[in-house]
Amino acid sequence: FAFSAAVATADEVAYDGAWYALPGVNVMHADSDLEAKPRSVGGFLKFGKEISEHWDIQVGLSHNSAGNDFEGVSGKYRQTLFGVDALYLFSRDKFRPFLLAGVGAARNNIDYSVAGTDIGGKKTSWMANVGFGAQYLFNESFGLQADLRHVWSRAEVDDIPAVGFSGGTHTIGNTYLNLGAIFRFGAPKPAPVVEPTPEPVAAPEPAPEPVAEAAPAPVGPAEPAF
Repeated sequence: FAFSAAVATADEVAYDGAWYALPGVNVMHADSDLEAKPRSVGGFLKFGKEISEHWDIQVGLSHNSAGNDFEGVSGKYRQTLFGVDALYLFSRDKFRPFLLAGVGAARNNIDYSVAGTDIGGKKTSWMANVGFGAQYLFNESFGLQADLRHVWSRAEVDDIPAVGFSGGTHTIGNTYLNLGAIFRFGAPKPAPVVEPTPEPVAAPEPAPEPVAEAAPAPVGPAEPAF
């Protein structure tokens, strides 16, 4: 009984079904077709749920904007993502490496200006991403998550003849490095293991005191018969 209870407790510690909030920052390297400056910094907010020993689900928003890298062109490229990611975790120890894949929606806003003329376009499209990363939990309530992922979506832009940019709708792929803080809550606490109380053992009854037998009366000499 004690061994099976210990095994059950270990499983509950490894996976307890917690919810968690995941705010953080990201660094985007935009698709070269966008001619946006690399390594722009943005942010995200996601919420996650531990659904099994190996799987987590995360849902949330992220945003990033980058200045363009055209000579003589001003303005910014902005991307907002809403997605649902499935994470496969290889471990439920403190260090938890994982693979991820997800789908959702992307809003791509290309807002450039050439010689005072606005060019660009806004488009909402599907989004898909894949990547890998790891979580590290310092305790039951707090940890960190880092991941590297590639995000595909569709963007629309006008022709920019001055710089040789071909307009239309394009599939673009941006790469993100994400770093966030994990705030876990709502995890059911494992019940304490109660060792079975042994049955009380009755004390042995004391042995009865030995009964002293009365000594026989002494026998005197026999009287002579007449």
